[in-house]
Amino acid sequence: MSATEPSDVARFALANLDRGPVLVLPELAAGFAAPQAMPRRQAVEKMTRAPEPQMRR
Repeated sequence: MSATEPSDVARFALANLDRGPVLVLPELAAGFAAPQAMPRRQAVEKMTRAPEPQMRR
């Protein structure tokens, strides 16, 4: 399943309605697990910090 395909996302959501109001696509689960493992203050600070500028090559 690709998160970029709206029909796939809708199908996944409808198939999992009984799992609650919050549902994370399997391919995005790792990105949600890291902040959940941190203390709340640390997670908020990390998410609100401006991204580091990327160096151009």
